[in-house]
Amino acid sequence: MSGHTYHTDDLIFGVPAGFTDRTVHALEWEVNGDRLALALQRETVRPHQSLEQIYNVAIGGYPKQLLGFRVDEEKTLDLGGLDVRAVRFRWKHDKGVMYHHQVFFVLDGKSFVFTATGPAKASAKVDTLIEQALAELRLRES
Repeated sequence: MSGHTYHTDDLIFGVPAGFTDRTVHALEWEVNGDRLALALQRETVRPHQSLEQIYNVAIGGYPKQLLGFRVDEEKTLDLGGLDVRAVRFRWKHDKGVMYHHQVFFVLDGKSFVFTATGPAKASAKVDTLIEQALAELRLRES
């Protein structure tokens, strides 16, 4: 069986070839008693799959998955030539109203989704997580 050397920030290890990398990075903070999180998901783009399709499939499922789902804002951004779809939305959790700010983009044959989340009362802090991630975004050299 031919293998693949897989790299993370902390480890290098062998895995069998032919896997699909659906890595999710999740970072959390506690700010003034509010738990905030920033997650990054990635997946290989299927042939002929557009950013718009990726975005619509994700957003289209939210009303069924999230109680009281409500979109605050949807917009398209140009990030130095990179097309980005952004959405801000709220939904009802058993601990209160949650706020999410997501950005979708395709880079180097992969789709990426940043999701920042926290309680609705901390929406400005949640937005700052996304703004900082996008301001410092660059493709890491192999």
